[in-house]
Amino acid sequence: FSAFVAGLTFFVLNLTAGIARIVWGRVADRQAGSRRVRTLVEAGFVGAVGAVVFTIALHAGPPALVVAMIVFAFGALGWNALVYVSAGEKAPPELAAQAVGIAATLIFVVSAVSTPPMGALAEAVGWDAFWLVCAGLCAIGAGIALTLPRTRSA
Repeated sequence: FSAFVAGLTFFVLNLTAGIARIVWGRVADRQAGSRRVRTLVEAGFVGAVGAVVFTIALHAGPPALVVAMIVFAFGALGWNALVYVSAGEKAPPELAAQAVGIAATLIFVVSAVSTPPMGALAEAVGWDAFWLVCAGLCAIGAGIALTLPRTRSA
């Protein structure tokens, strides 16, 4: 990508993240909020599919990559916002804000710690492996969400 196209793509990904958080939030709020866990699973699945699509798009050219980035971002970046909500709701009311802060910090720390080994993986084995591992991580996140207790309707 040129510098302009890369910058525009970054803007589109951030816009996608914002839209994803609103869309997934609306979906999670359905049925008096009882869809929270199910929505976490669905968003994780979309992230996993997006990462697999990204692996394929690596060999199809820049337009396919941008579409794959959008699909991945819609799932993965929507998922992390739902984690924050779930953490706040599962904590006692007097600890909800702290629970959201801990969840956000945990996601950022895991992201930061995983960046060097993921970069080494891409360098050693290739980007296909990198994105397939991302797909696996999204699937693991969806799987972990499946173990969470369902939120009761209000």
